[in-house]
Parts: sequence; structure tokens; C-alpha cells
Amino acid sequence: SPAGETLRGRCRAFPGLVSCSTIDWFFPWPQEALLSVSQYFLNDVELPPDNRQDINEHICNVHLAVTNKYSPEFEHKYKRTT
Repeated sequence: SPAGETLRGRCRAFPGLVSCSTIDWFFPWPQEALLSVSQYFLNDVELPPDNRQDINEHICNVHLAVTNKYSPEFEHKYKRTT
């Protein structure tokens, strides 16, 4: 985990790291879980019935692409580790 005493110390020494930054961590989820969450949050959103399933699946695919493809590429390219 990146959280710890080192991160706390740096945040105190450089408050701009916290006030001017957004940290997004994406962790792998099962596709069924992502689909369930997507369906839950889009349940009350007015969408064309013919497109509802496709939109839910697209949301899942975006998350899976970030966690399975783009995050590892980013870590390799910039020599980052988690």
C-alpha cells in the first residue's frame, strides 16, 4: 500500500500534493460485479431501452481496460510500481 508514514510526511511537507492532485486507483473487479454496479447506478437514468445493456457493458469494459491494459502499460513505461 502506498499509504504510510512516508506519504504522510510528504503530504505535510508539500501540501500542494494533496490540494492540487487527484489520485485514482483502479483495482480489478470481476466483470459481473462491475455490471451489477453499473446497472444499479443507471437504474433511474433515462436511457433508450435498446441501448441500456450496451451502455452498462461499455462502462464495464472501460474499467477493465484501465485495470488490465492501460495501468500495466503506464507502470512499465514510467517505471512505476504499486
